[in-house]
Amino acid sequence: KRGWYYHEIDRYIVLPAQATGYKVGMLKILELRQQVMDALGEKFDIKEFHNVVIGNGSLPLEILEQRVEEFIDANSPEASIGHKDELASEIDVFVNSLTENNRFSGAILVAQNGDVILSKGYGFTDRENNIANSSKTKFRLASVTKQFTAMGIMILQDQGALNVDDNICNYITECPVNWGKITLHHLLTHISGIPNFTDFDDYEETDDFPTTPLETIARFAPLELDFTPGSQWEYSNSGYIILGYIIEQVSGQTYDAFIKENIFEPLQMMDSGYDHNLEDIAKGYAGHGTAWRDADYVDMSIPYAAGALYSTVEDMYLWDQALYSTTLIPQNILDSIFTSYTETPIGGYGYGWFLGKKHTQRAIWHGGGGDGFVTMIERFPVSKSTIIVLCNRETTDIRAIRDEIGKMLFE
Repeated sequence: KRGWYYHEIDRYIVLPAQATGYKVGMLKILELRQQVMDALGEKFDIKEFHNVVIGNGSLPLEILEQRVEEFIDANSPEASIGHKDELASEIDVFVNSLTENNRFSGAILVAQNGDVILSKGYGFTDRENNIANSSKTKFRLASVTKQFTAMGIMILQDQGALNVDDNICNYITECPVNWGKITLHHLLTHISGIPNFTDFDDYEETDDFPTTPLETIARFAPLELDFTPGSQWEYSNSGYIILGYIIEQVSGQTYDAFIKENIFEPLQMMDSGYDHNLEDIAKGYAGHGTAWRDADYVDMSIPYAAGALYSTVEDMYLWDQALYSTTLIPQNILDSIFTSYTETPIGGYGYGWFLGKKHTQRAIWHGGGGDGFVTMIERFPVSKSTIIVLCNRETTDIRAIRDEIGKMLFE
């Protein structure tokens, strides 16, 4: 019964650390693996162990040891985070209470150990016409869009069309002189220093007028940088506008078409796409408590590659599951997306994702917010647990909802 598993065992035993690029020697990795085998017995899955714990092998020993402990805790026969039906009921009661008190409207999907516990809509996609939200309702993703833009860049890198270490001026005609040392890596991680155009005083006066990527770039291109590229972190939608433009320049396709062809279609995310203000998506609301009102209009050519995609909780779960595989890109490139390159006030930051530790587990997450919508996806790769919350009321405290569901899952 040889094959992939045994091939991997042979490879990890035979090849020296220098040949594989590992910081930690092979004997130590074998020792860590044996520790997991002793703890889990028949539940041990070598492929999952190397994908989730070892990764590309570039982590220091203390991090690997921590991951081993988390892996054992999440997969041991004694580990019980709650009965599926009871947990689903507990989450459902919690969200129903929020909905009844005008504190939530949207859809939620929760998965644990690769199994969906709850996938359900709450409140209304259209309050005036009493159309209820469901797990198939489409919501604007806002800044959750950025993880798809980052994946688009990495797909192009895998194709040899670009590299994250390339200077952005390679792809922009009449590139400002002070952008001369900015790379794609700087844009992906929000360390470029390019001012965030959504913070401009006139932003709300202009966000309902259609634009092009180059016209948006022209709004901030003449400005001085906020800081030297690479010297600090500051969230910038401007950087992801440029990344979307670069995807178009390199691929020869529109951003919309490229993301659809290279991500949504391969993953069968048939209810996801670019919102052209024409799509049949949930209606966005503002206001507090019982004072519901229609959200302000925004032309979706403005947020573009920084926030113009839409999806459903079910499609987002397809995306979540694909990130455990090499369906879109090889493992080494996938690992680079989930590597922390800089610190932020709430954790590390990779390519389109925040990274840290929550509920004693390694966590990967990103939220979004815009006119009428707030969104969140949080992933716990060790236990293959996921919390996806899509909401069509912009004033909802979505982080509090995510955190409370997380407590139900893990505490």
